Amino acid sequence: MQAERTSRTSLAGRFLIVSSIVVVSAVVVALVDQNRQLKAALGSSGSPQAPTTISYEAGDELPNIELVGITEPESSAGPRLLRDVVGGAGVAAFMTTTCPYCEEAIPNWQRLAEEVRADGYRFVAISLSMPDVTASYVREHGIRYPVWAINSRFAYDKLQLRAVPATLLLGEGASILEIMYGELLGGDIRELRERLLAVAPK
Repeated sequence: MQAERTSRTSLAGRFLIVSSIVVVSAVVVALVDQNRQLKAALGSSGSPQAPTTISYEAGDELPNIELVGITEPESSAGPRLLRDVVGGAGVAAFMTTTCPYCEEAIPNWQRLAEEVRADGYRFVAISLSMPDVTASYVREHGIRYPVWAINSRFAYDKLQLRAVPATLLLGEGASILEIMYGELLGGDIRELRERLLAVAPK
């Protein structure tokens, strides 16, 4: 009798374990499916994640995507094409609001902006994050140089920048003269400025 009760208890325990495994498995499958649907929804909503795929090189031209101004007076200009925003020879810094290295680059970008503008060139930052998020980021970090942002998933996909932060020295027609990935150092700022003066003297 004792052996029979033990056997029944053992069977009940095994059944409980198997049932628990089945329930947990079902929950995991449901969560995975929910996560997949959420990612799909984010993708279709125009909220881009980290940039990937293309590595730009000197001689390439940036696609003439549409941007919206974030800082003043840029925000009053309405949507503008990238080549109009850059406006000839100058420097364009690409960033996102979620990139920690972009945040670290802000002081040196500010310094670079002041120096190239003193030489008569234009400096603009272009955010790969959506305009509302970029506007909050600019206010939070006290950014003083001109900032523009992509305003659609189409523009983000068309640009396909490989990595940020990226600082691009641009010639006429948004052609890339030089590109530096990562945070700028003091020597980089001097090099970019000297290169800009050499290829597009004022």
